[in-house]
Amino acid sequence: MRLRILPIFAVAISSVGGQVHSRPALVDSSATVVLRRIGSHSDLPIVRSILRQEFAASPSAADELADSLAERAIRARSLSPRSTSKDSLALTAGADAVVALAFSGMLGSGRGQPFSGALVRLMRIHRQASDPRIRDRTLIFATSVGDRATALTFLRDASMVDDETAATAVRALIADSRGEDLGTHRASLPERQESAAILRELAVNDRARNGLAKIELKLWLERNKSR
Repeated sequence: MRLRILPIFAVAISSVGGQVHSRPALVDSSATVVLRRIGSHSDLPIVRSILRQEFAASPSAADELADSLAERAIRARSLSPRSTSKDSLALTAGADAVVALAFSGMLGSGRGQPFSGALVRLMRIHRQASDPRIRDRTLIFATSVGDRATALTFLRDASMVDDETAATAVRALIADSRGEDLGTHRASLPERQESAAILRELAVNDRARNGLAKIELKLWLERNKSR
């Protein structure tokens, strides 16, 4: 039988306990090599595998790749009438990089172990990226990634920023307070109460600066006055 080796997923084949175990060659490559090989496809399975150390990749390799993915997201620019196809690919790669980082840090989202540095990179992208859709993506899955207390603080702080992503942060808190499935985690009742307490504090004390975020908080408070 002939094996066809794909260029990105070249594998070394060995038999272990009667089963075939495949180790992608890119697992042992530098972040520069990985990104060059995957092109604009930032959220391929091999990327999550390296970040989650599925094949015992070194923690430093995961960190290097995570930093490179964060840079992709930060460098991406919103499209304009003058944008080129290259700009469009860069924006897609940046948005996909956020998804790859988010899911690499979630419990139950794949083999290996959740990447502990995922939330830190998402927070960095939100601070430094310019495209609002990319910055929105860092907020949507925050409560499913990494330390929950840090994620809630991240969303609370983002809710008070005077830009359009503040409303997304408020909506993420509202969804969490309802127990909606954000990624792979559905908030328990005590966790839902944590999110609700943050929303109430933001609304009652008029913490939001963005107009749409203010409206979202006002509507939430009206619906939850008796709770």
